[in-house]
Amino acid sequence: MSKLKAPKVPSLQHLARTWDSDPDKVRKTLVALAKNSPTFSYQLMYELVQDLVHAKIPYEQIEFAIKSRVGRESVRNNFLEILPLVREGMEGIRPSFVHRVVPRHYPLGRGLYVPFSPPFVYGANGVLHMPWFSFWRSNPLSGVRLSLFATVIDEIVEQDPDLEYAEVTILDFSASGAASPRELKKIKLEEIERVDRASLVEMLRIYVSGYEAACRDLEANDFSSLETESENDTQFLLFD
Repeated sequence: MSKLKAPKVPSLQHLARTWDSDPDKVRKTLVALAKNSPTFSYQLMYELVQDLVHAKIPYEQIEFAIKSRVGRESVRNNFLEILPLVREGMEGIRPSFVHRVVPRHYPLGRGLYVPFSPPFVYGANGVLHMPWFSFWRSNPLSGVRLSLFATVIDEIVEQDPDLEYAEVTILDFSASGAASPRELKKIKLEEIERVDRASLVEMLRIYVSGYEAACRDLEANDFSSLETESENDTQFLLFD
């Protein structure tokens, strides 16, 4: 049997969502995700948001693009559910400029880095804005995971003169329940409680420990400890 590749942590948001105070739970989550990789991403949604805000492409044209370019019905319906909320979230914005953001890489320790890739920044009324889109339908960041996310963003932008003064807003497109429709919630980063420096160092140490254990499991093809876990237990973690 061929060996699986090392687990991927595709963004800072994914790191925060898969973090746990128990490194063994981090390990199990990352191994399970490596075994059952999500079969779609929201990259197209990021591109369409930029078309809506920056290129001023008509909403109806973007809606048609989703219907014609997204082949899988479940994914297509997912995007079409998000699109009107994106329009609501960006409504009234008249940016003087929109710039793509070159990905930054935040060091977690022991040679492990996680990408920080906001899709774009824009200027409006003399203020630099950096929106962060959370397209997950369920289990959005909350509590200590949200605090971890906000704290690491602080560390990144404070060392980056291009982003240092950006106002960060999370646009959360989650639903309150499985049978409920998505709703738009805007969360200003400045309103989120942070973790102190000592707690941050410990949280990252725990994550790196779980990540390294996951790498060892994947290298050995040892998944015996996951036999009680179902795909649904872990699949939601990244893309639902």
